[in-house]
Amino acid sequence: MGVLDGSKPPTALSDQSISILRLHCTKLDQILVRLRNRDKALFEMCASALKRFDMSRAKIYANEMVRIRALSKIIGQTQLAIECIIIRLENFLDLQGVISELKPLSKMISEVSREVSRTMPELSMEMEQLSRLVSETLTQTTVDFSQPTLDLSSITSGTAESEEILKEVSTIVERTLRENLPEPPSSSAIAIPVSITQSKVEVGDTPEHINNVMRGREGQPIRVASYARELNLLPEEVSRILTDLDAKGKVRLEECVN
Repeated sequence: MGVLDGSKPPTALSDQSISILRLHCTKLDQILVRLRNRDKALFEMCASALKRFDMSRAKIYANEMVRIRALSKIIGQTQLAIECIIIRLENFLDLQGVISELKPLSKMISEVSREVSRTMPELSMEMEQLSRLVSETLTQTTVDFSQPTLDLSSITSGTAESEEILKEVSTIVERTLRENLPEPPSSSAIAIPVSITQSKVEVGDTPEHINNVMRGREGQPIRVASYARELNLLPEEVSRILTDLDAKGKVRLEECVN
């Protein structure tokens, strides 16, 4: 199968061609399924590498995904081209049936026109017009099998595509982590300095700065995140500083639940 017999009539050749093309189309579809499965597996491997902060492997997986997706695009375009050819061949077969019916009709109209012109000359002109119309239809009826060449120049596998894939995977990983990580209790986000001693607060390398920020805020809620921005520190560092100050008696803290 796959070899066309040139001795067969055009209709039989078209039927055989359609069968062969449909077989190839099915095979391409199976290849696309395997490529999609491989792309999905590489996506999971890339996500796993990003979770481990293994950027080298993540980039390797992303580059392979670029190549697989480019190949999938080429195969998909080829499949569409084959389907287009199948449709045109089917149209050709339908048109062949119409032409085969018009040819004897044209001969019949010519014979009837000659007979009518002898007995009813007034109808001869109409019959001639009908015969001419059928002849023109047969002459002008052609099947154009020309197909524009597939433009595959736009398919490139480079850094831009792999970076897009990495960004896509990173977004999904971040969303998954946010969904799986528990929310911190709201009570730990706010601390109220009930009082502050007049002695100088000395914690780490920012004694006077912390003292200035805390002074005058007795009884006022302080959000750890906002306080951290003022001190240019991490929220975890601020929580540790406040705990140390409270333990040393420099500041007395009370937790405030939202």
